[in-house]
Amino acid sequence: VLPAGGPSRFGRHGRVATFAFRDAWQPFARLQLDVGTRVEMSGVPREVVASPRIGVRYALDRRGLTAVKAGLGQFVGRVPLGARAFDALPPRIDVSFDESTGAVESEMPLSFARGRLPMPRATAATVELERHFDGGIDTQFGARQRTGSPLAGGTVTAAGGAGTGG
Repeated sequence: VLPAGGPSRFGRHGRVATFAFRDAWQPFARLQLDVGTRVEMSGVPREVVASPRIGVRYALDRRGLTAVKAGLGQFVGRVPLGARAFDALPPRIDVSFDESTGAVESEMPLSFARGRLPMPRATAATVELERHFDGGIDTQFGARQRTGSPLAGGTVTAAGGAGTGG
């Protein structure tokens, strides 16, 4: 796995260039391997972020009408442009109330992130069963698991400790 997404630095004027590299290889008639990465280069200072991916497709029949597909990838996003203003926002307190009595259940101070913000990232895995029918009808059944980092935002400080929120 390639390292992905360090802290982000950006201003009002920024440039981003994105390139994707992909290679699909078919070692056997029923097996296809797909490897690639998306590379994003941005602003000053120059930052390069890679998002690698790999996929497999195996045809269960000779005509390739039914196939099992699987993939794994790492995805890196961009810090929202509005996040630049977070350090200008005042701290606030989130309050939770009891639904039946209206009494205060908890109070959590919230202060927004300051300085460099981490790039949001996620790792995703997929497994799918795909079937092609006559007349151009396709079906897919699949499952996906995605694990992501917290989005840039605030830091919630509970009594006696700190945590992160987004």
